[in-house]
Amino acid sequence: MVQDLSLDEISSERRNPILADVMGQLGYMEKRGSGLKKICHETEMLHSYKSSRKPVFKSNSSQFITIIFSMEYDKPMQSKADCNTSKRLGWHQVGTKLGLSWDDVEKMFVALQKPLSLAELKVLYGWSNSTKFKDKYLKPLLELHLVEMAFPNKPTSPHQKYFLSNRGKELLVAENGNVGGDNDVVRKISSMIASLSDEEKLIARAILLSQNK
Repeated sequence: MVQDLSLDEISSERRNPILADVMGQLGYMEKRGSGLKKICHETEMLHSYKSSRKPVFKSNSSQFITIIFSMEYDKPMQSKADCNTSKRLGWHQVGTKLGLSWDDVEKMFVALQKPLSLAELKVLYGWSNSTKFKDKYLKPLLELHLVEMAFPNKPTSPHQKYFLSNRGKELLVAENGNVGGDNDVVRKISSMIASLSDEEKLIARAILLSQNK
């Protein structure tokens, strides 16, 4: 039974050797025995993957069963009390978890009312190191669902952009009141730009104009 074996111990058996040989010669078949490992590898690359969601393989004398868990099912059902708590979300609830100042977070929230790439965000903050920037700002905000990705199942996509989640908008409103539309967004981002170098200002202004077309 495959459930009693590790992936390396599971042997590959061709049920139709002739068809397998033809598919192999045409380049439609990968290396024998690579299928189960590939399923596990591809699953581990998904954004919501957890060890508890690792694919399960089972077999008996007549069946081979593969169980692949949904990566979209991530949030438990909230009780009424939890829902009321989330509606009253404030900085005092999340500030210590983030390890960031409200000034830094507010800057991010205002900018991300329109989707921005990592490169665009680094310019607004005056950073050059992508890894350090993501670790300091994006990772904690993503983990608390205050910021979301345009392509959550492809976190390293070159086309990835980040935007403010509904939870993030609630926090921004709770701390500063409602942001007054596009004009207020432009005003606040422009104040951020004032603290950048001349070269960074040119790049940031170009980003701002492109987002408001």
